[in-house]
Amino acid sequence: MPQWLPIGPLANYGYEGEVLLSSEIRVPADAKGKVRLEARAKWLVCDPDHCIPESGELALELPTGSGGPGKWGVAFDAIRVPQAAPPQWTLTAWREGGRVMLEIAGAGERALLFLPYEEGKVQHAAPQPIERVGTGVRLAIPVSQQPVGEFLRVAGVLFAEGTRAYEIDVPIMAARK
Repeated sequence: MPQWLPIGPLANYGYEGEVLLSSEIRVPADAKGKVRLEARAKWLVCDPDHCIPESGELALELPTGSGGPGKWGVAFDAIRVPQAAPPQWTLTAWREGGRVMLEIAGAGERALLFLPYEEGKVQHAAPQPIERVGTGVRLAIPVSQQPVGEFLRVAGVLFAEGTRAYEIDVPIMAARK
């Protein structure tokens, strides 16, 4: 899972330790033998004081066919994110001042972080306070001070307690009903 890394008035998202990033690849049904996957990648290696840009050209040959998942299959199955929100959750969103309030009835999480799919919707460096309400929780999402387009939906990934990620898409009401 990416981590929220506030840096003064800005914020970034990054990873620590061993990281697996998945991507779906479709091999033609008539493929035989091995398939070669190639990629050019760029990344930053950071410590608390500096970041150094790195890059590389990577390649991997994999057998085609209907064999088992291989040595990394279990690890990749564990990271398939984001997932659909739990069925017991009921999500509602509305505007309140310079924030969008996201209420999740049926949720008991103590830490949540919303990352939108679209840029220019939220203040990434601002905290997103959470509070218990009724049978769930409410997350206050600060709206960008320089918005790009209209913020009509809470559409993105909701990280829960740093260990789970859920894909959400909730219309934003003008005011709470």
